Amino acid sequence: MESSTNWAKVILPAMDNFLAIPIVKLTPYLINHKTQAQDFHETVYLKSIRISNAENIKSLPRGLDKLSHLQEIEVNGCPSLVSFEESGLPTTNLKVLSIQYCENFRALPKCINNFTSLGKLKVVYCSDDVSFPEEGFPTNLTLLEISNAPKIYTSLVEWGFNRLTSLQQLDISGEGCSNVVSFPEEWIGMTLPPPLTSIRIRNFNNLEFMCSKGFQHLTSLQELAFINCPKLTSLPEKDMLLSLERLCIWGCPLLEEGVLVKEAHLRVAKFHGAGGHLTRTIPTYGHDTGW
Repeated sequence: MESSTNWAKVILPAMDNFLAIPIVKLTPYLINHKTQAQDFHETVYLKSIRISNAENIKSLPRGLDKLSHLQEIEVNGCPSLVSFEESGLPTTNLKVLSIQYCENFRALPKCINNFTSLGKLKVVYCSDDVSFPEEGFPTNLTLLEISNAPKIYTSLVEWGFNRLTSLQQLDISGEGCSNVVSFPEEWIGMTLPPPLTSIRIRNFNNLEFMCSKGFQHLTSLQELAFINCPKLTSLPEKDMLLSLERLCIWGCPLLEEGVLVKEAHLRVAKFHGAGGHLTRTIPTYGHDTGW
Protein backbone atom coordinates (compact mmCIF):
# COMPACT_ATOMS: atom_id res chain seq x y z
CA MET A 1 0.00 0.00 0.00
CA GLU A 2 2.87 2.33 0.76
CA SER A 3 4.11 2.35 -2.83
CA SER A 4 0.72 2.81 -4.50
CA THR A 5 -0.83 5.53 -2.35
CA ASN A 6 -0.91 9.05 -3.75
CA TRP A 7 0.44 10.81 -0.66
CA ALA A 8 -0.16 14.25 -2.15
CA LYS A 9 -3.88 13.71 -1.49
CA VAL A 10 -3.37 13.05 2.23
CA ILE A 11 -3.90 16.16 4.35
CA LEU A 12 -3.46 15.96 8.08
CA PRO A 13 -6.65 17.69 9.30
CA ALA A 14 -8.62 14.86 7.66
CA MET A 15 -6.52 12.00 9.01
CA ASP A 16 -9.52 10.61 10.91
CA ASN A 17 -10.91 9.54 7.53
CA PHE A 18 -8.02 7.09 7.11
CA LEU A 19 -8.79 4.72 9.96
CA ALA A 20 -7.21 1.67 8.35
CA ILE A 21 -4.15 3.25 6.76
CA PRO A 22 -1.00 1.33 7.84
CA ILE A 23 1.75 3.81 6.95
CA VAL A 24 1.88 7.59 6.80
CA LYS A 25 4.81 9.43 5.25
CA LEU A 26 4.95 13.11 6.13
CA THR A 27 7.07 15.49 4.07
CA PRO A 28 7.08 19.30 3.86
CA TYR A 29 4.38 19.02 1.20
CA LEU A 30 2.04 17.15 3.54
CA ILE A 31 2.50 19.35 6.60
CA ASN A 32 0.88 22.75 6.81
CA HIS A 33 4.08 24.34 8.18
CA LYS A 34 2.67 25.03 11.62
CA THR A 35 4.99 24.49 14.55
CA GLN A 36 3.23 21.31 15.56
CA ALA A 37 1.80 18.53 13.44
CA GLN A 38 -1.89 17.70 13.66
CA ASP A 39 -3.49 15.15 15.93
CA PHE A 40 -3.58 11.43 15.18
CA HIS A 41 -6.18 10.51 17.80
CA GLU A 42 -8.49 8.65 15.42
CA THR A 43 -6.03 6.78 13.21
CA VAL A 44 -6.09 3.81 15.53
CA TYR A 45 -4.70 1.27 13.05
CA LEU A 46 -1.65 3.28 12.07
CA LYS A 47 1.50 1.13 12.18
CA SER A 48 4.25 3.41 10.87
CA ILE A 49 4.91 7.16 10.86
CA ARG A 50 7.81 8.63 8.88
CA ILE A 51 8.45 12.36 8.96
CA SER A 52 11.15 13.82 6.70
CA ASN A 53 12.56 17.32 6.14
CA ALA A 54 9.79 19.21 7.92
CA GLU A 55 11.65 22.31 9.07
CA ASN A 56 8.98 23.81 11.34
CA ILE A 57 7.83 20.84 13.39
CA LYS A 58 8.83 21.36 17.03
CA SER A 59 7.20 18.26 18.48
CA LEU A 60 5.65 15.06 17.23
CA PRO A 61 1.89 14.82 16.74
CA ARG A 62 -0.41 14.66 19.75
CA GLY A 63 -2.19 11.45 20.51
CA LEU A 64 0.58 9.05 19.57
CA ASP A 65 0.14 7.31 22.91
CA LYS A 66 -3.37 6.31 21.79
CA LEU A 67 -2.09 4.44 18.71
CA SER A 68 -1.97 0.93 20.11
CA HIS A 69 -0.95 -0.59 16.74
CA LEU A 70 1.92 1.83 16.09
CA GLN A 71 5.17 -0.08 15.56
CA GLU A 72 7.56 2.37 13.93
CA ILE A 73 8.41 6.07 14.19
CA GLU A 74 11.12 7.53 11.97
CA VAL A 75 11.96 11.23 11.95
CA ASN A 76 14.66 12.57 9.67
CA GLY A 77 15.89 16.10 8.92
CA CYS A 78 13.56 18.10 11.16
CA PRO A 79 15.82 20.84 12.61
CA SER A 80 13.16 22.43 14.83
CA LEU A 81 12.10 19.23 16.55
CA VAL A 82 12.99 19.47 20.24
CA SER A 83 11.10 16.73 22.04
CA PHE A 84 8.07 14.50 22.20
CA GLU A 85 4.69 15.61 23.52
CA GLU A 86 4.23 15.08 27.25
CA SER A 87 1.49 12.57 26.46
CA GLY A 88 4.31 10.35 25.21
CA LEU A 89 4.43 7.39 22.86
CA PRO A 90 2.69 4.02 22.83
CA THR A 91 4.64 1.66 25.05
CA THR A 92 3.15 -1.67 23.99
CA ASN A 93 3.95 -2.37 20.34
CA LEU A 94 6.52 0.25 19.28
CA LYS A 95 9.44 -1.65 17.74
CA VAL A 96 11.46 1.03 15.95
CA LEU A 97 12.29 4.58 17.07
CA SER A 98 14.67 6.51 14.82
CA ILE A 99 15.53 10.21 15.20
CA GLN A 100 18.17 11.34 12.69
CA TYR A 101 19.63 14.69 11.69
CA CYS A 102 17.35 16.73 13.96
CA GLU A 103 19.99 19.06 15.37
CA ASN A 104 17.83 20.57 18.13
CA PHE A 105 16.30 17.34 19.37
CA ARG A 106 17.45 16.86 22.95
CA ALA A 107 15.07 14.67 24.92
CA LEU A 108 14.15 11.01 24.51
CA PRO A 109 10.90 9.87 26.12
CA LYS A 110 11.26 9.75 29.89
CA CYS A 111 9.65 6.33 30.13
CA ILE A 112 11.49 4.72 27.22
CA ASN A 113 12.61 1.92 29.52
CA ASN A 114 8.96 0.79 29.56
CA PHE A 115 8.86 0.26 25.79
CA THR A 116 8.83 -3.49 26.12
CA SER A 117 8.71 -4.20 22.36
CA LEU A 118 11.32 -1.66 21.27
CA GLY A 119 14.04 -3.46 19.34
CA LYS A 120 15.73 -0.73 17.30
CA LEU A 121 16.76 2.69 18.59
CA LYS A 122 18.68 5.27 16.55
CA VAL A 123 19.68 8.74 17.76
CA VAL A 124 21.89 10.04 14.98
CA TYR A 125 23.36 13.53 14.70
CA CYS A 126 20.85 15.32 16.87
CA SER A 127 21.76 17.90 19.53
CA ASP A 128 24.96 16.99 21.36
CA ASP A 129 22.98 17.83 24.50
CA VAL A 130 20.51 14.98 24.07
CA SER A 131 20.52 13.10 27.34
CA PHE A 132 20.19 9.55 28.57
CA PRO A 133 16.77 8.78 30.13
CA GLU A 134 16.94 8.62 33.91
CA GLU A 135 15.46 5.13 34.03
CA GLY A 136 17.79 3.81 31.33
CA PHE A 137 17.12 2.10 28.01
CA PRO A 138 14.82 -0.88 27.44
CA THR A 139 16.97 -3.94 27.94
CA ASN A 140 15.36 -5.77 25.01
CA LEU A 141 17.01 -3.58 22.33
CA THR A 142 18.56 -5.60 19.50
CA LEU A 143 20.01 -2.61 17.61
CA LEU A 144 21.44 0.61 19.04
CA GLU A 145 22.97 3.40 16.97
CA ILE A 146 24.08 6.71 18.49
CA SER A 147 26.06 9.57 16.94
CA ASN A 148 27.08 12.96 18.32
CA ALA A 149 25.56 12.06 21.69
CA PRO A 150 28.32 12.29 24.32
CA LYS A 151 25.87 12.47 27.22
CA ILE A 152 24.12 9.30 26.11
CA TYR A 153 27.44 7.51 25.62
CA THR A 154 28.80 8.54 29.03
CA SER A 155 25.59 7.54 30.79
CA LEU A 156 25.45 4.24 28.89
CA VAL A 157 28.93 3.39 30.12
CA GLU A 158 27.94 4.14 33.71
CA TRP A 159 24.58 2.37 33.39
CA GLY A 160 26.20 -0.61 31.68
CA PHE A 161 26.14 -1.78 28.07
CA ASN A 162 25.97 -5.32 29.44
CA ARG A 163 22.43 -4.63 30.67
CA LEU A 164 21.27 -4.62 27.05
CA THR A 165 21.00 -8.38 27.18
CA SER A 166 19.43 -8.81 23.72
CA LEU A 167 21.69 -6.41 21.81
CA GLN A 168 22.97 -7.77 18.48
CA GLN A 169 24.11 -4.65 16.60
CA LEU A 170 25.98 -1.72 18.13
CA ASP A 171 27.01 1.37 16.15
CA ILE A 172 28.58 4.24 18.09
CA SER A 173 30.03 7.46 16.70
CA GLY A 174 32.09 9.31 19.29
CA GLU A 175 31.74 13.00 18.48
CA GLY A 176 32.23 14.95 21.71
CA CYS A 177 33.78 11.99 23.55
CA SER A 178 37.30 13.40 23.68
CA ASN A 179 38.04 11.75 27.05
CA VAL A 180 37.47 8.21 25.79
CA VAL A 181 40.76 6.34 25.31
CA SER A 182 39.52 2.75 25.52
CA PHE A 183 36.46 0.77 24.50
CA PRO A 184 34.80 -0.57 26.48
CA GLU A 185 35.99 1.80 29.20
CA GLU A 186 38.79 -0.03 30.99
CA TRP A 187 38.37 1.78 34.29
CA ILE A 188 34.84 0.49 34.80
CA GLY A 189 35.57 -3.15 33.96
CA MET A 190 32.52 -3.37 31.75
CA THR A 191 31.77 -6.24 29.39
CA LEU A 192 29.70 -6.07 26.22
CA PRO A 193 26.44 -8.03 25.73
CA PRO A 194 27.14 -11.64 24.63
CA PRO A 195 24.52 -11.67 21.79
CA LEU A 196 26.41 -9.00 19.81
CA THR A 197 27.07 -9.98 16.19
CA SER A 198 28.13 -6.58 14.80
CA ILE A 199 30.08 -3.66 16.31
CA ARG A 200 31.02 -0.41 14.60
CA ILE A 201 33.13 2.18 16.41
CA ARG A 202 33.47 5.52 14.61
CA ASN A 203 34.91 8.99 15.08
CA PHE A 204 36.57 8.62 18.50
CA ASN A 205 39.45 11.05 18.09
CA ASN A 206 41.38 9.96 21.20
CA LEU A 207 40.54 6.27 21.32
CA GLU A 208 43.82 4.35 21.76
CA PHE A 209 42.99 0.70 22.42
CA MET A 210 40.30 -1.93 22.77
CA CYS A 211 39.86 -3.38 26.24
CA SER A 212 40.02 -7.11 25.57
CA LYS A 213 38.19 -7.97 28.78
CA GLY A 214 35.09 -6.27 27.44
CA PHE A 215 35.03 -8.66 24.46
CA GLN A 216 35.52 -11.87 26.41
CA HIS A 217 31.95 -13.17 26.13
CA LEU A 218 31.30 -12.23 22.49
CA THR A 219 31.16 -15.73 21.06
CA SER A 220 28.74 -14.67 18.28
CA LEU A 221 30.60 -11.58 17.04
CA GLN A 222 30.89 -11.73 13.24
CA GLU A 223 31.52 -8.13 12.13
CA LEU A 224 33.86 -5.53 13.61
CA ALA A 225 34.64 -2.09 12.18
CA PHE A 226 36.79 0.82 13.31
CA ILE A 227 36.32 4.04 11.34
CA ASN A 228 38.16 7.36 11.79
CA CYS A 229 39.86 6.59 15.09
CA PRO A 230 43.27 8.17 14.37
CA LYS A 231 44.97 7.19 17.66
CA LEU A 232 43.80 3.59 17.80
CA THR A 233 46.79 1.25 18.02
CA SER A 234 45.42 -2.19 18.89
CA LEU A 235 42.55 -4.61 18.44
CA PRO A 236 41.16 -6.88 21.14
CA GLU A 237 43.29 -9.96 21.72
CA LYS A 238 42.70 -12.50 18.96
CA ASP A 239 41.41 -15.08 21.44
CA MET A 240 38.48 -12.73 21.98
CA LEU A 241 37.64 -12.68 18.26
CA LEU A 242 37.43 -16.37 17.40
CA SER A 243 33.98 -16.03 15.83
CA LEU A 244 34.89 -12.94 13.78
CA GLU A 245 34.30 -13.21 10.02
CA ARG A 246 34.56 -9.60 8.78
CA LEU A 247 36.94 -6.85 9.89
CA CYS A 248 37.06 -3.30 8.51
CA ILE A 249 39.71 -0.71 9.39
CA TRP A 250 39.11 2.75 7.93
CA GLY A 251 41.00 5.92 8.80
CA CYS A 252 43.01 4.37 11.65
CA PRO A 253 46.61 4.87 10.43
CA LEU A 254 48.39 3.59 13.55
CA LEU A 255 46.36 0.41 13.55
CA GLU A 256 46.84 -0.10 9.82
CA GLU A 257 50.61 0.01 10.23
CA GLY A 258 50.83 -2.41 13.12
CA VAL A 259 47.92 -4.81 13.01
CA LEU A 260 48.56 -8.39 11.90
CA VAL A 261 45.52 -10.32 10.82
CA LYS A 262 46.41 -14.01 11.08
CA GLU A 263 43.06 -15.51 11.97
CA ALA A 264 42.31 -17.91 9.11
CA HIS A 265 38.60 -17.84 9.91
CA LEU A 266 38.27 -14.24 8.67
CA ARG A 267 36.29 -14.11 5.44
CA VAL A 268 36.79 -10.37 4.83
CA ALA A 269 39.41 -7.98 6.20
CA LYS A 270 39.68 -4.52 4.66
CA PHE A 271 42.04 -1.66 5.44
CA HIS A 272 41.25 1.84 4.21
CA GLY A 273 43.75 4.69 4.33
CA ALA A 274 43.39 8.46 4.03
CA GLY A 275 40.38 9.52 2.02
CA GLY A 276 38.86 6.07 2.33
CA HIS A 277 41.06 4.46 -0.32
CA LEU A 278 41.29 0.70 0.02
CA THR A 279 44.93 -0.08 0.79
CA ARG A 280 44.87 -3.78 1.66
CA THR A 281 42.44 -6.66 1.46
CA ILE A 282 42.97 -10.02 3.10
CA PRO A 283 41.96 -12.86 0.74
CA THR A 284 38.50 -14.07 1.62
CA TYR A 285 36.79 -17.39 1.92
CA GLY A 286 33.38 -17.34 0.29
CA HIS A 287 31.88 -14.15 -1.08
CA ASP A 288 32.66 -10.57 -0.14
CA THR A 289 29.50 -9.08 1.33
CA GLY A 290 30.63 -5.51 0.68
CA TRP A 291 30.49 -4.78 4.41
